Amino acid sequence: MNQEPVRVLVTGGSGFVGRHLVPRLVEAGAQVTVLTRSPARAARVLPGVDLVAEAGVRLRRPTL
Repeated sequence: MNQEPVRVLVTGGSGFVGRHLVPRLVEAGAQVTVLTRSPARAARVLPGVDLVAEAGVRLRRPTL
């Protein structure tokens, strides 16, 4: 039986929890997408993770 890998979105992937969680998910065979404010930092603290998405929408109080 051929199963697709589990797809996981991790918000705050370059933060304290994310930088420990993401490598374990990758090792387990998950397809991981990281949402972060700083793609450069994510690339530095998460070597080997291919997909890094930048949080492009920043909400300001008047727009809520």
